[in-house]
This record gives sequence, structure tokens and C-alpha cells, in this order.
Amino acid sequence: MTRNAFVMILLASSLLACNSAPNEASGKAAVNTSKVMVNKTITLAVEGMTCTGCENTVKASVEKIPGIASASASFKDKTVVIAFDSTRAGINDMSTAITTVGYEVKGLKTTVEEVKKTTK
Repeated sequence: MTRNAFVMILLASSLLACNSAPNEASGKAAVNTSKVMVNKTITLAVEGMTCTGCENTVKASVEKIPGIASASASFKDKTVVIAFDSTRAGINDMSTAITTVGYEVKGLKTTVEEVKKTTK
């Protein structure tokens, strides 16, 4: 396979991944709707999101995990903010869900609020 053909296939698969993201408005995204007691919120640094479709894919994959109350992804900030019950879900579960749909978790991202809590 020539290099140009390989690059074209890679670009096409990337575009398809972004455009095939679940559409929450249509109800296609399976979301955990059970009541969850939130006792922890974290921000994960995630690489590879390039559009709102990517955000929706990451959000939907995380919200399928039992114990997740909500998730909010931002391709611009390269983050996913997740509110969850730490007795039912863990960071490994979230990382696995995100990497399974094609993105790379770089680790926890410290927020200004977390820094304030640790310096008091």
C-alpha cells in the first residue's frame, strides 16, 4: 500500500469515527439513568478528541458505567469531567471506557478548586 493511500484511509476512518458518534438528542446514546449518589468528581485529561462528535462518543461511553452520574467532555480543553459514586465506579473503569472508543487518557487533571481544597 502506498503512503498516500494509507494516509487517505487513516483520514477517512477518523472522519467516520467523529461522524458516527451517538446523537443524544435522538436517544441513541445508552445512558445510565439510575439514581447515583455523587461523592466524587474528577477531571481526566484525554487526547484525540477533535470535534463535538468525539465529545459525545466519550460522554456516552463513560455514562454507560454503573455509578456514573454525569460526564462532560470538551475537545477544546482535552478534558472529561465525571461525577460519580466512588463505591460503584473507579478511574480504571472510566479509562477503559474512553480508550475502548479510541481516545487516550493521559491522567487526572488538577483543577483550581482541587488546588484550593488541598491548600486550606
